[in-house]
Amino acid sequence: MHNSTRLVFLALLALLWCGCSGSTAPVDGADGMEAPEDSEPEMPEDPVPPPPPPPPEDDEKKEATFRITFRGTWTAARHPTEFPSGAHFSAPVGTVHAEQSVFWNSDGVAIASDGIEQMAETGSTGTARDEIDDLITDGRALSGFTASGVGATGSTSIEVTATELHHFLSLTSMIAPSPDWFLGVRNVDLCPGGAWIDRLEIDLTTVYDAGTDAGQDFDSNNSDVTPHDPIHRVGDNGAHFVSEPLALATLVIERIIE
Repeated sequence: MHNSTRLVFLALLALLWCGCSGSTAPVDGADGMEAPEDSEPEMPEDPVPPPPPPPPEDDEKKEATFRITFRGTWTAARHPTEFPSGAHFSAPVGTVHAEQSVFWNSDGVAIASDGIEQMAETGSTGTARDEIDDLITDGRALSGFTASGVGATGSTSIEVTATELHHFLSLTSMIAPSPDWFLGVRNVDLCPGGAWIDRLEIDLTTVYDAGTDAGQDFDSNNSDVTPHDPIHRVGDNGAHFVSEPLALATLVIERIIE
């Protein structure tokens, strides 16, 4: 082989040798550092679940309906002292109200309103209902009601609704004939301790004097008291009923559950 051909051959071998043994430029890192090993991608944290919705309100706790029954038990056999002819009770009138509301009071200081005076003397309920309407307007009462009048042993009923804010019952009924005497209850709690009552029976043994008429007997003539005396028990002035603790009527309160 000629020398020139040999030199070309050796040069080609040298070039091939350099290309095979030379280092390769880094691929991943521009600064020549080795690329980090593949790592698992970060998973997002579990989202915080929203709070559960509030439980549905229990409508039974918000309000309740009751049947109010006024049942007369006034008889000559049970109450023989001067039992009057034509004995009866006027239409019961009352209200479902808030605790601080006052339809009538017998604390020995309270004076009868015009509505209580007319109810006790004549059995009229119109003015009493007007006074209850004023309580409703002021937000101190939920409703007013008037049942029908009954005989001495008759019965009358009416349905009323009470709520969480208004769950007290007050009611009155004139004893007739009489100067200004009446039966009544006030501030009866229909939801004591936050639980609606199912049934309550109240014996109406106390007879109240409205303090507006001075008559001492069932058939006394009108004799206005001016100024009016506080509402008090009839027995407090020694007239009738004081020795007769038997109820003249019974008030039955029953919750209506549909």
